[in-house]
Amino acid sequence: MQRLIYRTLIPVTEMILLMIVCMTQVSAGVMTTTEPTGAADAVYVAGNPDFYPIEYYDEESGSYEGIMPEMLEKVSEKTGMDFVYVSGGNKNRQKNLAENRQVEMVSAHEADREIDWDLQDDLLLFRVEREKENVEVYIGFTRIASNDLITKVQKALEEICREDLSGIAVSYVMEQKEQHFPKKVLLIVLTAVILLSAGLLIYIFRLRKKNLQQEKNEMDDPLTGLGNAGYLEYQFGNLLSVQEIPLYYLAYIGIHNMEQIRQYQGEEELGTLQKYIASVISQGTGDAEVPVRLNDGEFAVLFQNGNDADAGKRIEMFMDSLKQYPEQFSKDYKPELHAGIYHLKAEKKDFEMAVFCAKQGYLYAVKYGLAYAFGNQKVLNDAKEKALLKRELQDAIKNREFQLYLQFVVDKNTKKICGAEALSRWQNPRQGILNPGKYVGLMHEAGIIEKLDFYICEEACKQLEEWKRQGLEELWISCNFTRTAISTEHFPETFQKVVEKYEFRHDRLRIEITEDSLAENDALIRRNIAQCSKMGFFIVLDDFGSGYSSLMDLCDYPLDCVKIDRSIVIRSVEPRGMELLSGICRLAHEMKMHVLCEGVETEEENSRIGKLSCEYIQGYYYSRVFPKEHAMEYYEKYMSGLK
Repeated sequence: MQRLIYRTLIPVTEMILLMIVCMTQVSAGVMTTTEPTGAADAVYVAGNPDFYPIEYYDEESGSYEGIMPEMLEKVSEKTGMDFVYVSGGNKNRQKNLAENRQVEMVSAHEADREIDWDLQDDLLLFRVEREKENVEVYIGFTRIASNDLITKVQKALEEICREDLSGIAVSYVMEQKEQHFPKKVLLIVLTAVILLSAGLLIYIFRLRKKNLQQEKNEMDDPLTGLGNAGYLEYQFGNLLSVQEIPLYYLAYIGIHNMEQIRQYQGEEELGTLQKYIASVISQGTGDAEVPVRLNDGEFAVLFQNGNDADAGKRIEMFMDSLKQYPEQFSKDYKPELHAGIYHLKAEKKDFEMAVFCAKQGYLYAVKYGLAYAFGNQKVLNDAKEKALLKRELQDAIKNREFQLYLQFVVDKNTKKICGAEALSRWQNPRQGILNPGKYVGLMHEAGIIEKLDFYICEEACKQLEEWKRQGLEELWISCNFTRTAISTEHFPETFQKVVEKYEFRHDRLRIEITEDSLAENDALIRRNIAQCSKMGFFIVLDDFGSGYSSLMDLCDYPLDCVKIDRSIVIRSVEPRGMELLSGICRLAHEMKMHVLCEGVETEEENSRIGKLSCEYIQGYYYSRVFPKEHAMEYYEKYMSGLK
């Protein structure tokens, strides 16, 4: 951190001024103790007991006195912080206290560059002449001092130099008249005060200019040239008065498919897209409005509007312009852009809350495929409920609140049930049965989705063992495993430990690789899947044709079956859609894979699928999703109906 020189005096006048100032006594706000223990909110200081007149320990009063305690008293008045000197009598314990991290500050230490003080920061306060040598005097901050403490002390010292120091010196000069100080001495001191004041004005001007430039650099986004999150927070606190707040809205704009763009289009293209977004929102804002880039793929606009309807139209115009990017620049992909809007409230000038509310509107827009949505009370209530569910999820697996559900799969040719997909439902103590859409995303966010994967896998293993005892060992169960789970280092070993607890044929358990997200470590996933395949487990690629799946997945994994997504089944009603579906089936068979068509719900869809060369059909047309205790009732009823 930049060292700040708060005072520079010519040697002769400086010492006279310091000796006069140090005559005052220290009042509340600066205290002395024998050891660094006591009030937790106090700032403990290692003082220099023998540095008269800058700082010294007075045995009679049992306290530190001098220039430095006086300055810390002023800092205390401005910041509300209490400073406590740790006394060691006349023994200098500064280095020992600093190294042992028993104090936050080291006061008035002389910088000896041959000694490693192990401080995180120093502030140069004085240059004084001592025994005909120039000595630099510092305040140091130890490793346990917080950034907030350092910033507050720096700011207070600057204000003291600017506002108080000259006045203090002049008042001391006037007090000394009663003691009949020689006029020559008084003149020297007054001259020192004038020189000090003039020097400070020049220095403070330069310092402020430098600090402003540094702050500007810290609040700039290097990619787009916009401000960053820090700049928005600064403007939020300084641009808006209480009266103006209700006139403003905050819009949050995000790239929902950012990781997909990064994976398939590259980092450079993602940067180009973000520069385009920055250009659009920058050109569409006025002088009293603030466009920023909050983070990678995240933007915000603080803008004025008279009412919600007009604010919505304003953001809709932004979104329309952003949608033109692929066409305008001949791109072969489409960015998924959504926005959330929050109307600021006069009684809640809270930057973090405003960003949170706007982002909730964005998430609502993503969920329902909208260009934008307001972060209104309903959306916020939904967010609170989501946060509550996320907390409840932490104990849900431990309390075995998840239940195994099954949806049967039929052989396309015989129409007999040949297996089932293992699904889950959450028996939430507060809300009852919840579908996966309510909690799977939250488990991803919480980083515990793999726990659910293995939990349901073990329940499926129990069911396979039960079927074997019942003479139904030809039935198989497929279990979903997210790529998050499969990409863990010890996935094969963990999977094997779960499976080996139960007795059934390995090829009766199928591993479905879900298309939930991009693979963070694709090589590790391929290795793990290959090991599971060698152990005799059936490998299925789920949701093929949607989400992040690609034809390369057919090459990358040792697949036994491809599960075609319902979105393709629906499109097969049209000739081109049917050709696509037929082509996937032919390709899979040429690569020695089985095909399962999922999401078949109507007689018409079933008839179309019946004309294809696929092996399995899954969907509501044949089977609903049943709790495991009711699944066998349906199985027996269904199979008896085929006889």
